[in-house]
Amino acid sequence: EITTLSSVNFARNNIDFFFSGIEKLTSLIHLDLSSTNQSNMDGVSEAITLRLLHIEKNNFGGSIPNEIFKLTNLLELSLSESNFFGTLSSEIGDLSSLEAFLCRDNSITGKIPSSIANIEEIIIFDMARNNLSSTIPESLAKLRHLRVLDLSNQRSQGGQGIFGRLIDFSHNLELSQVYLPGNTLSGTIPSYLFGRSPISTDLIIDLRGNSLTGTLP
Repeated sequence: EITTLSSVNFARNNIDFFFSGIEKLTSLIHLDLSSTNQSNMDGVSEAITLRLLHIEKNNFGGSIPNEIFKLTNLLELSLSESNFFGTLSSEIGDLSSLEAFLCRDNSITGKIPSSIANIEEIIIFDMARNNLSSTIPESLAKLRHLRVLDLSNQRSQGGQGIFGRLIDFSHNLELSQVYLPGNTLSGTIPSYLFGRSPISTDLIIDLRGNSLTGTLP
C-alpha cells in the first residue's frame, strides 16, 4: 500500500474520487480534484493531514459539505465555480489555520458568519459573485493578517448583496486589496480609507456600483 504520498493531483480528469481508506495516507498534505467529475466529499474528514484542498470547477449542487470544516490543518481551501449553494456554515471558524478561502462564482446565500473572526491567520477571503445578503461583518476587522477581501458582485444573481456601511478597516494592518463593487453599500466613505496614517500598506479599494453618498474626505 502507498502510504507516503504527500500530494495527489487528479485535476482535469473525468473521475469521481472516493475517500475510503484515505486515513492511511498519513503524509498527504495536498489534494487537487479540480475540474473533475467529483460529486461528493463523504469521508474527506479522515484526511486530517491535508493542508491544501482544491475542488473548484466541479458541479456539487448542494451546500458546502460540513466534513470539509473538520480539516483543521487546512491552509488553503478552493471551492470556486462548483455550484455550491445554501448558507456558509459557522463551522468555517473551526479552520483556525486557514490562510486562503477561495469560494467565488457559486450561489452562497445569507450572511458571512461571525465565526470568521476565529480564522486569525486568513490572508485571502474571496467570495466574489455569490448571492450573499449581509452587512460587512465587524468580525472581518479583527483579522490582522487579512490582505485581500473580495465580496464583489453579490447582486449578480438578483439578491440584495452586501449592504449597510463600510466597516472600519483601520486595524487590518496588512490589508491591501478590497473589492466591493456591485453591491448596495450606503452611507459615506470613511476618511481613514484615504489618510491611512495608522496603516502600514497602500490600499486598493473598488466600490463601483453601490449607493454611497456624500463627498470624498
